[in-house]
Amino acid sequence: MIVALILGVTIYGLAMGTTYPLLGLLLSDRVSGALNGLNTAATGLGLLTGVVLVPGLARRLGAGRTALAGVGLLAVALVALAFLRDFWPVFAARVILGCGAGLMFIVAETALNAAAAPERRGQIMGVYTAANALGFVLGPAMIALMPDRPAALLLGCAAIALMALIPFATVERPVSRLVVPGSARHIVSAITAFPLAFGFLFIASMIDAIAWRARNSADASTRAKPSVQA
Repeated sequence: MIVALILGVTIYGLAMGTTYPLLGLLLSDRVSGALNGLNTAATGLGLLTGVVLVPGLARRLGAGRTALAGVGLLAVALVALAFLRDFWPVFAARVILGCGAGLMFIVAETALNAAAAPERRGQIMGVYTAANALGFVLGPAMIALMPDRPAALLLGCAAIALMALIPFATVERPVSRLVVPGSARHIVSAITAFPLAFGFLFIASMIDAIAWRARNSADASTRAKPSVQA
């Protein structure tokens, strides 16, 4: 089960690491920088939506099936993004992408914390974090190898996400037994109980998002400059 969940978070990182820079570059010559940044924020909006939806879905479907639904939404959004190029359709698809990724990510992380023995929890979560980082590294690397084939990249990510349905399906029942759904109302009490941790996480996420956006803008500017021949 631990291997399956770590595989899932690697796919999460791959989807995020591919779509953030790739879609920013694709939209850079179609919309203004402000709208491009707003479109990037759609994924975060979807992740927030997933946070709110997880407790109710987990109570109705079980946590394991909720994670499977998240993988399905992730794959569907990636297929749609392979063919969409207009601002609002891409925005909507990215919200769905973030929501699906959030459902899978939240359930996987919670299940890993519950499944890991206390003496090994730090080691397992370290591997989990490294797998997430590996996904984020592979995404830009794939873009560098295939810069002129965005549709193929996104469809490839969708195919990999669909393959993750197999290991997630095998651990669906154990995950549902491990993860006991709570209430979305508990989010506020968690934030007030640990304000410093949430504050640092917010700052780190904001810096990370600004860095992605700034790099995308720099890459787009470089591509837009006409070459000068002697």
